Amino acid sequence: MSELDPAASRRIRREVQVSNYADGEAAMRDVSRIALFASVQGAAEEYLVARRATIAELNRRRTAAPPAPSRSSGKQATRLHDVLLPVAFVLAIISAGSTLPVPRSNGDTILQIVGGSLVSGIATVLVLGLLVWLEPYRTSTYWWPRRAWPAAMTLFFAIYWIVAGVSILWRWEPNPYDAAQVYFGAALIAGSGLGALMLWRTAKRNDLAATQTWQGLESDILEPGDLPEYYQKMDEWWRRVDTWTSPEEREQIVLARREVLAQLRASGIISEKQAQAGDRGWGVLPILEVRRVAIVS
Repeated sequence: MSELDPAASRRIRREVQVSNYADGEAAMRDVSRIALFASVQGAAEEYLVARRATIAELNRRRTAAPPAPSRSSGKQATRLHDVLLPVAFVLAIISAGSTLPVPRSNGDTILQIVGGSLVSGIATVLVLGLLVWLEPYRTSTYWWPRRAWPAAMTLFFAIYWIVAGVSILWRWEPNPYDAAQVYFGAALIAGSGLGALMLWRTAKRNDLAATQTWQGLESDILEPGDLPEYYQKMDEWWRRVDTWTSPEEREQIVLARREVLAQLRASGIISEKQAQAGDRGWGVLPILEVRRVAIVS
């Protein structure tokens, strides 16, 4: 039997780290879901599509109003995104800070305002672009569950860049020959701060959506009377999973299940007896939808 894909192992570790199960039995009911979503590319997205379509159909019967759009589930981070986030932090500080006075240096800067402000501005714009690209992946990186990169970090960059850009004009001795590049550089830095401020609003929404996902909550509304039909339709989806997974993917699912059980056991969420029973007695996939849908009555 082959080894578990390292990316799947990282996804399992993240999922277990942020889990909030009521007890070991609740965790055991969730093992196959974690294993499937972590080991089969696109399975989580397929599940969400099926779930949203089912709820939209059920809700459509009860109201003439169109269903509210479902929130985005974000994108799954890789090791590259895990590495680039701290790199982006360093670049965000250096790019705008290169024209700020260095502590204990009598006001000296890394780059001179004349000539350096434009370079600093362009670099800050590029860093903002990197942060925009990373944002959809941020809540699934190694750092987010550890509260090392919340949305507030983006707000910090916004304030820092705006202050850095404006401070250039305070500290610069006006010179008509250099005015264009200094003003343009300062505008790029401060403008990047405004862009980061807009990105912060998106980051806050992503944080909320990710928190709801980790806690097992959903933004969709499902009437209590629709639950039996909802579970019936989603149970059918789970039973069909093995029809669109390859033998290699099913092998990865088995390995992923064992990894999930091992991680849950190492975290003290389940007992050794539960882990052994789960490894021996469970099939590859669950045949039922996990009964944890949020109900709004």
